[in-house]
Amino acid sequence: MAVHFTEKYIDIVLSSIDMMEVMKNHGYQTKAGVGDNNYYVADFCCGKNDFDNGRIKKKTQTWKCLSCGVGGNAIHFLTKVVGKTFYDAMVELSDMAGMNLPVEDPKALTEQKRKSLALKLAADFYHSQNNYEYLVSRGISLDVLKKARAGYAPGGRALRNHLEQQGFTKEELNTFKLINHKGLDTFFYRAIIPVYRNGKVIDLYGRAVNDEKTSVKHLYLYGDDILGGYDQLKENIVLIFESAIDRLVAESAGLTNGVDTGGAKKFILDHARLLRKKGVVNTFTIYDGDKAGREGSLTVGELLLIEGIKNWVAELPEGKDPANMIQKEGKDAFQAAIHGSKNFKMFKMYHELDKYSLDDLETYLAHRKKQPAAAAVSQAMEGLAVTG
Repeated sequence: MAVHFTEKYIDIVLSSIDMMEVMKNHGYQTKAGVGDNNYYVADFCCGKNDFDNGRIKKKTQTWKCLSCGVGGNAIHFLTKVVGKTFYDAMVELSDMAGMNLPVEDPKALTEQKRKSLALKLAADFYHSQNNYEYLVSRGISLDVLKKARAGYAPGGRALRNHLEQQGFTKEELNTFKLINHKGLDTFFYRAIIPVYRNGKVIDLYGRAVNDEKTSVKHLYLYGDDILGGYDQLKENIVLIFESAIDRLVAESAGLTNGVDTGGAKKFILDHARLLRKKGVVNTFTIYDGDKAGREGSLTVGELLLIEGIKNWVAELPEGKDPANMIQKEGKDAFQAAIHGSKNFKMFKMYHELDKYSLDDLETYLAHRKKQPAAAAVSQAMEGLAVTG
């Protein structure tokens, strides 16, 4: 039986969500008010860059632009402004409200929607295992782990059996990469951290809990378009990490408002655009202190520059990564490294200079010192040529 959204169901969903959260999930700026209203920047209808015209009524969770009159409820926002279909809007809002879709037969969903549902159920299953031993040993607090809905993959056919009970077939689960060609779960003996975007699970990251038993320490289900922590971002300074563990350890130490890119070479232009859409202006790249980290920081800075986002680069000591540094040397040592950050232009210049020997640099500086005199001679010669 197909999904059927009754009027009562829709009313319950709309009364259960926060309109500010809906807007922020899609990159629009909002601000909490002290009276009857919250506020948003009406840049999508009137091109305004302030909070003067956008109003969100707290009592009804409806929005309206006082300048042009455009407004409505959360469904209207997702369909008219974001461009979603009614169905996709209701799926998103239902998920935000923590409500199950009114569907009796999951097979009525399209493959993409079934994939989205399977990922959500998989993340919920791993979270329910309640095994945080490895992640806690890395320095992540229980509160942060629960907020991230982290979990554990026991392996075997544990996830497969669970999802088959929910109506998914072996063929589907293989297509979604949740199980391998042998029919076993893709993730086994791994700590799991879901990747969310706009409230939906879009990927799963698995970190091996015993490095001696696997050659693959880090495993993503898909591995593309990772920007972990994006949904929780605020508009102030954003910290950009390589890995989810780095981000969550930093958050456990009180350094919040971070994202992770799933690897040193995973940041793409779409990520910079997502940050700009969130209203982000200032960023700090805090990658590992190794060659890959430095080269990755260059890519991040260049792409952020395209989108007009300011960037500083924190260079960690050689061989150090944020998680280990915080855990072994403490928050203060890590913050000191951040405070010593270079702006991206300076970082890029230093990186280029490292390619040359000291003799080459001294020769260049000597040449630069002679340039003013050489320029004066050149101008004098040009003058003689004209008068002659």
